[in-house]
Order: sequence, then C-alpha cells, then structure tokens
Amino acid sequence: QGNMDHYEGHNISGEETIDVAFIFLNSKYTWSSPLPYVPLDGLTMKKILEKAYSSSLKRLKVFYEENISDFKAKLQELKEDPLIKGKKIRRLHFHYSGHGAYNKNPLKARVGENCLVGTGFFESYLSEIELKNLLLDWQSEHITIFLDCSKIWARPPRGIESYELGAISDVSNQKKIFTLYATMSHIESRSNDSLTQELFKVTDNGKSPIHITELSKAVNDSWNQKGSDHRNKDDMIKEGDNWTKYIWPVEQQKAAKDEKYLFVRTKSMNRKQCPSKIRKKKTLKG
Repeated sequence: QGNMDHYEGHNISGEETIDVAFIFLNSKYTWSSPLPYVPLDGLTMKKILEKAYSSSLKRLKVFYEENISDFKAKLQELKEDPLIKGKKIRRLHFHYSGHGAYNKNPLKARVGENCLVGTGFFESYLSEIELKNLLLDWQSEHITIFLDCSKIWARPPRGIESYELGAISDVSNQKKIFTLYATMSHIESRSNDSLTQELFKVTDNGKSPIHITELSKAVNDSWNQKGSDHRNKDDMIKEGDNWTKYIWPVEQQKAAKDEKYLFVRTKSMNRKQCPSKIRKKKTLKG
C-alpha cells in the first residue's frame, strides 16, 4: 500500500512488481444504438492513469479492449500476455464502460445481481461475482473495480448464457477487492453523469490522488454541487487498515532514476507501443 520498496518496481525480496489496468469498453451492440460516451470514458480513464503514473510509467501496464463479446475468454487471453506473465502484480485495476444488467433470478441472487453485457449476437453475461473470481486468479495484492454502467436491463440474453454466474469467493480474498458502482442498485446510468468523467474532475486528471475510502464521497459531492441527483456507491470489506492507506489512482511518487514508459496494448496492436516517454533531465553541476 504505502511501501516505498515498491516504487522502483521491485518488492523487498527483489521480485519485479507491476501495476495492471484493464480498460474494457463496450459501445456497439446489435440490439441498441451505439453508446457514444463509452470511447470517451476509456480515453479519460487512460489519461487519468497516465498522469498519475507520470513519474513511474514503466511499472504500469494498460490493456485497452473494445467491444468484448466474451469477457471470460478475453481475461484468460490477457493472462498469457508477455507484458505481465510471470510478474508479481501489486495493483490490479478493472474499468468497464458499457451496458450492464440486473439479474432478477432469486436462485442466483446470492452470487451477485450485477452483470456485464457482452457485444455480438449472443451477448454473453458476466456476473460481478465471476468477474471478481477471475480477477482474484491473478493473485494481485489489491483489486479495484469501477463499473461505469447501468444496472437495469431486464431483457434476457439471446440463447444460453456462456457460463455460470460463479460461486462466492472466500472472504479472505474478498477483502482485497474494492468496487465502485456508477449508480445505486437498479438505477439506470446517464451519459451526462458519467462516473469516469467525474473521477477525472475530482482527481484533477490524476494529478491529485484521493484516499480510496473517500472516492465515492468526492464524486457524489461533485455531482451535488452541480445540481445533479445522480449518486454512486462503493463496496469493500474493511479490516484493520487494509484500505485506509490506499490512494487512487496511485500514491504520489518520487521520480524514478531511469526512463519510464507506459505500455498500452489493444486488440489491434501486435506489439507493445510506447505513446509516452519521460526523459530524465541532466543536472548541471557548477
């Protein structure tokens, strides 16, 4: 959390550590008009992370994926990516913008009512609980999940759901997960009250990190000040200081000694690219 030994990209034992961010964006569905705010949300989240990690970009790996039909398959594919395979993950961030669904089946309510909706003709659903279980499999120290989507879509998916909703994970695992919802339960999200755009505002484009336990309040206060009745909510298991010292997007850091890069991989890229590069200035001695 606040351990300075992580800042140079290694833990106390000398093992390389990285932070990983998945930005999943679903804007094109066969049964609805395109969601124009979703691509903007993705670019905004990327900007927030770039600015927050500006002094240590080498430690952050961002995966930018659009119009995913099968979330589970995509996450399993990314797990084999050479940028992160075999490395120790400190922070794992998952951001989703797109359609969401509210599961009304009382037999499955215990494993989570919220579902992400895939694109394509057979729009497979991924429940919030199965998403958490898939992310836990990466064995990171902390997991943050931001769901910038509506929770109201009564229409069932076409055909058969691709996979079961999942089982409840052990509490010892759940306490490492923080979830931020764009809306309260069963309330439809509005594009003019985007959670992502408000995060951009309250963190000053990532330049002013916030304690994660205060993040939901900061966004709600911002909405309230501009007269919006939109409200978000968070969810976490509080135990000791497991979240009290956690800063989002990342702790303010000292500048690193070498050149740093931000690696971004999209499904259209065949190799890593370096859109940002920080050059160390030479200090003149006199």
